[in-house]
Amino acid sequence: MIQEEAFELFVQAIELMKLEIKKQVLAEIASYQHGDLMTIPQMAERMQISERKAYEMRKQTGFPSYNFGERQIRVIWSEVMQWAKKQAEEEYVRQLK
Repeated sequence: MIQEEAFELFVQAIELMKLEIKKQVLAEIASYQHGDLMTIPQMAERMQISERKAYEMRKQTGFPSYNFGERQIRVIWSEVMQWAKKQAEEEYVRQLK
């Protein structure tokens, strides 16, 4: 009985931690200007690439995106540009080798 209660408290603590993390992410995102926060299709349009290519980019390791539920993916433009610059630099170094 005590173990079940302890486990239930543990589960509740995990859920509270998840909510706190989500609130922190939302607060950070809210601090950005409206134009900086965008959907994947908006990002594709701004980068002048296809939506298909934009969704492929999102699947790459380290791509900065935030998932707020089914079909609720957002990116912050400045983070995408930092990621893209890093990718270009890494590709350049690979070509030098």
